[in-house]
Amino acid sequence: MAVNGQSYSYESIEVTLNGKLISATGIKYGTKRNIEKKYTLGNANPRAIIKGAKDHTGELMLEHNEIIRLQNSIPKGSDFTDISGMTIIVKYQDEDAVIYTDRLEAVVFEEHPKEFKAENSNFEYTLPIHIGKIVYNS
Repeated sequence: MAVNGQSYSYESIEVTLNGKLISATGIKYGTKRNIEKKYTLGNANPRAIIKGAKDHTGELMLEHNEIIRLQNSIPKGSDFTDISGMTIIVKYQDEDAVIYTDRLEAVVFEEHPKEFKAENSNFEYTLPIHIGKIVYNS
């Protein structure tokens, strides 16, 4: 895909979790901000726009073997929702070899999924994540 003449490819993307390279099949993250409009009588347009709190969320897509590797790195009897304060680094580069880095801080998993069915031949899972802060292009 070319963006402003620069090509980006999935093979240039690296994802690390707490400093360890992981075999993610996909990652999605972003920032949403609460916006409130203030109106006054006699005017159809807002008098002011107030910016509220930011909410950073995302999803991490992993195959079953990576889920098992992650599960083996936490104490027995624990699940992914018990892990707190993780850092995810996403690095990608353009065709000129310029590297971009996004830092996802204070990451926690919302759930610890397990699902086995014939239609899921790769046993790929989507894990919702909540993020304390995103530093874009750090």
